[in-house]
Amino acid sequence: MALSIIETFGAKRFLLNEAGLRKVIELIATRLNKGEADPRIQYELTRQDRSEYKTKSIEEVLSDRNTGPTRLQNLKVYVNSGGVGTRVALFFDVRKENVPVFFSITGDDREMVMLLGADLREYIVSEIIVKRKPIRWIAIPLAIIWYYLMRFFITLPQPRPASPALPSASEILKNPDLAAKLNYLIQRQQADSGGSLFDGLVAVLFLAGIVTALWILVANPQWKYIVPGNLFLIGKERERYDRLIDIRDKVVWGVIVAFIVGIVAGVIVWRTTSP
Repeated sequence: MALSIIETFGAKRFLLNEAGLRKVIELIATRLNKGEADPRIQYELTRQDRSEYKTKSIEEVLSDRNTGPTRLQNLKVYVNSGGVGTRVALFFDVRKENVPVFFSITGDDREMVMLLGADLREYIVSEIIVKRKPIRWIAIPLAIIWYYLMRFFITLPQPRPASPALPSASEILKNPDLAAKLNYLIQRQQADSGGSLFDGLVAVLFLAGIVTALWILVANPQWKYIVPGNLFLIGKERERYDRLIDIRDKVVWGVIVAFIVGIVAGVIVWRTTSP
């Protein structure tokens, strides 16, 4: 009785380069060749402009320009081996964010199906699936920077609405006009509460910054511009990916250096100005 297995990797994203694709085909061919039959391999590709083509040559796949409207969106690999009665289907799809990678294996040799499934699963998880990066460490410097930024805003002079000079309280008490006393109280209240809106805004910004930092610390979000995924790293897409990673690293190191310099400068100023 034939055995069929289907393996999905959830919403985990992939990065498939030339070495990864060659290794996957090698793993499949090595297992199937033990059945003394050369596997028949076919590749089906879909581009962003919805054009499709099929080929039996991996070199043709790897020579694809993969840029602009011809950027690859989907790659299907079908492997059939009549000698051992095994069929393998492997899918990489940029458009299916919930299940971008999965494979299925069907064969009469149950042991071969299980072994091939284990080989593919192990390699895809270790080499093709994007690993989660420790983005949460950003929360610590973010919270510290936000804290000192809010302290800086608090030290700024609070804006107050322009108001005419108020008479002294003793003069108002001596004035028998009740309307004058009520007008004095209203003007006094407006003068005293002039900075309340500014204080409230600072408090809201402070809480928003702290909540954002806590969310990053707990959720460890994997932003696509920081941790790119679901990409076929062949042709021009490989060059674009390398540029993106280079820019990301420069920005991250720039933030780290600026953070360290800011702390050192703050300590120096505090030491030189403190009595």
